[in-house]
Amino acid sequence: MPLAELETQVERADSELPPFWISISPILLPVLMISLSTVLGTLDELSRQSGGSGVPDKLLASAEFFGHRNAAMFTSAIVALLILFRQSRLPLAKLMKSMEPAIASAGVIILITAAGGAFGAMIRHSGVGDVIQSAIGFNASGTMILIVAFAISATMKIAQGSSTVALITASAIMYPVISGIGLPYHPVYVFLAIGFGAMVFSWMSSKTPRSPEI
Repeated sequence: MPLAELETQVERADSELPPFWISISPILLPVLMISLSTVLGTLDELSRQSGGSGVPDKLLASAEFFGHRNAAMFTSAIVALLILFRQSRLPLAKLMKSMEPAIASAGVIILITAAGGAFGAMIRHSGVGDVIQSAIGFNASGTMILIVAFAISATMKIAQGSSTVALITASAIMYPVISGIGLPYHPVYVFLAIGFGAMVFSWMSSKTPRSPEI
């Protein structure tokens, strides 16, 4: 946000701003919805394991539907739009116009993430992970696994410039590798090595141009 616009927002009177709890509701709402679904699912599983009837099916189904990450985030977005519409009192056309920069930026991120996921899935099904596992052997040291994970992620980042694609692709390749090997440490260290590898080199293709200001 430009400094001048930020100063304008800070200097606004409190009467022009929504209350605090309403302002943070788009952030808290999906957290609460997803958490409620997780809690009810856990209680249902524990109850059935102990011989109980579990959580009522209709309640559990509703919680799972609204607690799904997509449904929770979609609901949060609607709430945020309603708050903006109520507070700004802009005509619907201008309200939609004010959302264009955010939608344009999000669209690029979604496309990159989707492309990276598809690319990673293709590589996973190609059997590259099995080839790497055979090359390093089932008795490879923990240090070797970390070096391989870092090298694959770094190579993908240098080759095409996107950290997101490098992370997804390297994870898809390393998953079958570590699945058949007894790691001497927690698997999170492998994914940390992948994350560090995706940050080794940045160039222009990894930068998203700023959306024009309205």
